[in-house]
Amino acid sequence: MARDSSEQALVEALRVKSSNDQMCGIWMTTLRVVISRWTTLVILFLSLAILKIQVVIFPFFFMGMLAPVDGFAWEMAKILALYVGCAWDFSRAKVSWNWKQILDFMFKVLILAVLIEFSGSWYFSPENNTMFGGEVRLTELSQDDEMSELFWVLCAFLTKWLWTLSFVVLLGTGLPAALLASKQGFKRTLARGYVAAVYIISRTLIGPIPVLAVAIAWAGIISELARSVVPRLNLDPSQKIEFLSYAVMVSLVNNTIEFLAYVMLGIVLSRGYQLGERRLEASS
Repeated sequence: MARDSSEQALVEALRVKSSNDQMCGIWMTTLRVVISRWTTLVILFLSLAILKIQVVIFPFFFMGMLAPVDGFAWEMAKILALYVGCAWDFSRAKVSWNWKQILDFMFKVLILAVLIEFSGSWYFSPENNTMFGGEVRLTELSQDDEMSELFWVLCAFLTKWLWTLSFVVLLGTGLPAALLASKQGFKRTLARGYVAAVYIISRTLIGPIPVLAVAIAWAGIISELARSVVPRLNLDPSQKIEFLSYAVMVSLVNNTIEFLAYVMLGIVLSRGYQLGERRLEASS
């Protein structure tokens, strides 16, 4: 299958780079990305901070009206993180793209996110403690034993991550392909993900997943502390402002950690795309 000129330009540009530079570790590459794109990141997090700080000034208005806006802004920030990561090697190789390609990238991110969300909910529902769309009930497997039920829930939760990872591996290389206006179809995307699966899985396990785990643990700890401490406090207005200010800071720290994880994932998918294309071309 013939590739378009942008894909050819990318391949030719990357060939002249040293293998050591191209296969730079995921952590070091992420650091380089953050340093290189620091102005974009500062503007992004200042915007998020300005939005979140409204909860200190207008707490009830924020909860009623601005919370959905804050949520939407954060979802857009995650797409930006994936874009920054996916575009890193391409931009250094002097490959350009237009708004149509960027919109195609965003559309593919949305499709992948919806697919992961619905398939993940089908695989394991923590609200109902069921798997496979309700076909398997963990309470029945545990036979009313709390420790056994905790074990099955933990197993289901961990395997749900693997289930999600399988979608990322097989379909995720379609995201960097969108930036190159690639006309290759779904079958090519699956084949590319398959031949690059070991690389994508290994780099995801040492980069994005540990960082996401830290973000999830951080959010869980803060949520539990807030749930247990706040009802016991008799806060006057000044204490409420102080508490809400800390909440905004904690939320921004969590957003920063999670943002880095998505940048890492974008880098992994970009290099998985490049590796997959090289292997498919070599085998054809």
